Amino acid sequence: MRDSEIVASIVAGDQAGLAAAYDRYAGALFGYCRSLLHEPADAADMVHDTFVIAAVSVHQLREPDRLRPWLYAVARNLCLRKLRADKAAAPYPPPEEAEAAGDSDAGGDAERAELRALLRAAAGGLNRRERDVIELRPSACPAGTRTRCCPVPGHT
Repeated sequence: MRDSEIVASIVAGDQAGLAAAYDRYAGALFGYCRSLLHEPADAADMVHDTFVIAAVSVHQLREPDRLRPWLYAVARNLCLRKLRADKAAAPYPPPEEAEAAGDSDAGGDAERAELRALLRAAAGGLNRRERDVIELRPSACPAGTRTRCCPVPGHT
């Protein structure tokens, strides 16, 4: 079944269309979401939410043959929203709390904190697409597309 047929089926309310989309794309979307979120449970939640949105909103898709990139865009937006929410909800603990947690390598902690600050500053100068390329892992690439998906030499 082609993507345009899957979209038409979903728009018509046929659950087989949504099942076909899930069977075709859920595994790859899970890998992509996991590469962004790292936690398998969070990635699974975002894949679930992606297909909930697809069931309700796929009729807005202007080019039905572009179901795959649309699903990836939905998943990416959900993951980014989750990352922003997590960042806002759980700021880094103050240095006093980190020391109280029993971390005894003060010199190493200072170096790591300095390195984190340097990396954050450097990443802040990149746009979202450039950061995605830097953070892309070959495991996030859909099967059979690793050479097109991952620009890092040697990751095929």
